[in-house]
Amino acid sequence: TLLDSFRGSHVAESEAGGITQRLSAFCVGKTTFIDTPGHAAFARMRSSSAAALDVALVVVAADDGVKQQTMEALDLARSRRAAVVFAMTKIDKFSSEKNLQEATNRIRDQLATAGFAIEADGGECPLVPVSAKTGAGLDELKATLEAQAEILDLRANRKDTAEATVVDGVFDKHLGLCADVIVAWGTLKVG
Repeated sequence: TLLDSFRGSHVAESEAGGITQRLSAFCVGKTTFIDTPGHAAFARMRSSSAAALDVALVVVAADDGVKQQTMEALDLARSRRAAVVFAMTKIDKFSSEKNLQEATNRIRDQLATAGFAIEADGGECPLVPVSAKTGAGLDELKATLEAQAEILDLRANRKDTAEATVVDGVFDKHLGLCADVIVAWGTLKVG
């Protein structure tokens, strides 16, 4: 739902249970997102996308907190030495600022225990509260991701031969073997 809000789509509505069922990649402005299923059954699929990772946007639901899948995502980010930005979603579910602050503190403690200190606590990881439902915090999250890319000086020479990471593949009966790739450098050309 969060990524649907970024791209102005309704992909989650067509997925079983509203949960991403396959890995996909898409661009919003200059940012490329790799959307991986969050369910524990898709751990192997998430790890295959880690090779294309520069900045990890780790989504933590305010009402659920840090889960097993969150820890897997953090381990992948750590193994890639990627910058981490946390999006604390579902902030619209809290009826009072006090309850939201309690949830935020709980998540900050859980992340600190996992070895990721939030900027507000003197660490390096931004924690941005957002609501995909209301749109609250989405502009701040986009700005935070763009700032991380700027800090890391993420640029590519489009004139060079492409260097890409295959993140998913399928067999299409009309097209044959097809692959979803993330081009990290250069330009991919047909032929």
